[in-house]
Parts: sequence; structure tokens; C-alpha cells
Amino acid sequence: MKNDKLLVVHLPGFSGFSAPEWETVIETPLRRAAQNYALTEPAAAWALDEEDFTGLLEAHRDRRAQCAAIAGHFCSILAGKLAQKVGFAHGLLFKEVQFAQERGFETDRIVATMPLSSAIKIFQMSEAKHHRPLNDVMPSDFAPYLGCMAHPEGDPHPLLAFLSIEDWDGMALGTLLEAFAGHRVEKKALRTIESEHAHSAFTGAVDWPRVREAVQTRRYEQASAMSNQSEEATYGGVKP
Repeated sequence: MKNDKLLVVHLPGFSGFSAPEWETVIETPLRRAAQNYALTEPAAAWALDEEDFTGLLEAHRDRRAQCAAIAGHFCSILAGKLAQKVGFAHGLLFKEVQFAQERGFETDRIVATMPLSSAIKIFQMSEAKHHRPLNDVMPSDFAPYLGCMAHPEGDPHPLLAFLSIEDWDGMALGTLLEAFAGHRVEKKALRTIESEHAHSAFTGAVDWPRVREAVQTRRYEQASAMSNQSEEATYGGVKP
């Protein structure tokens, strides 16, 4: 695969980071961290509460980096399941996240790459099974420009025969992988990432030196505010 052409694949089975399940995976580590820090604060006037820590962590958390780390784990989980199904090292690797808000998509997309030789081999495996793995796939699920092509009568997936796999787009390749990796990969990924990777994805996306600096600044502000209130109470709002 060293000199193999790499194809872009949009990973199947991913509902996007705005989905409630993924939002929970993203935000739960932050909430827990804020709760834990608040519990360890001393009983002092300048102590910060959970809301303070939540705001400071959010301000210095790179959410895009956190999502990318989670997406990388999603890709690894799907790749493992795909390898079990096809029985060979296919070389599927995470590339990037394409966020819906930036691209005008309906949902976020996890993008990976796969060697052309692997894609051909997987499609050949589908052909050997008379495309039974693709029986639930409609031609319309593939690239829109395939729909305008004529096709021989009787071919269960005729449009595929008219376009080299090398020219398939990422969505079409993702549909092919979905037939082998299964439709339930997201449920497995959610469970695995939530229990094993969500915390590290969060901590790796936080600028901790800036958080510590911000915490100290906020504590100083709290202490100063309390001191001013104390003086106002003592002198009736008029300082000597």
C-alpha cells in the first residue's frame, strides 16, 4: 500500500456532534471537571464555584480539537469492525472532521482515507456475494451524478458498474463500507468512547496553563470584590 492512491471516505453511521448522544460525550467531562474543582476549593471568600470553573474551562477548551480526537477514535472502532468483516488490513485512517456549520452540510462528517487497492478488494468481495451486502442500498445513496447514467437491465446495482471506484466520491465509498461494517457501529463507538476516551479527548483539548492563570485571576477578583464590600459595610460606603 506504500504507493497506493488514497481515496477520501466519509465514514458511515455517524449522526454528527450536534446529536444529543455525542453532545453528552463532549460536555460530560467538562461538567465533571468543573464539579471536582469546585469541591476541592477551600472555604474562603475568594473560592470559585462550579459555574466559575465551567466558564473558565469552556473559555480555554478547543472544542474542535476535542471533536477531532473523538472522531479519530470513531474511525479506529469502525476500522476494527471492518477488518473483522473483510479479513484483511484495509488501511482506513482518520483524516479530519468536516463541521456542518462551516460546510453547509446537514450533519458533521468524519473523513478518512483508504488505499484504492483496499476499496477495490472490498467491492470485489461484494461482487462475489452478488452484492448481497448492498441489498439495502439504493443507487440514489451514491453520488448524484450516477443517477443520469444508463444501466443494463437486471443488474442489482447497475450504476456502480459505470464508474471506476477510483472516481467514487466519499459518500459512495462510505456507503460501501457501511454494508460491511454494519449499521450499529455508532452505538458501539458511543459506548467505547464514553467509557475509555472521552476524558482524554477533553483534557487534551484544554489549554491548562491558561486555565490555571485564569483561575488565579478570578480568585483575585473575588477577593478584591469581597474586600471592597467589607470596607463599604464598615465605613458606610465612604472610605476614609
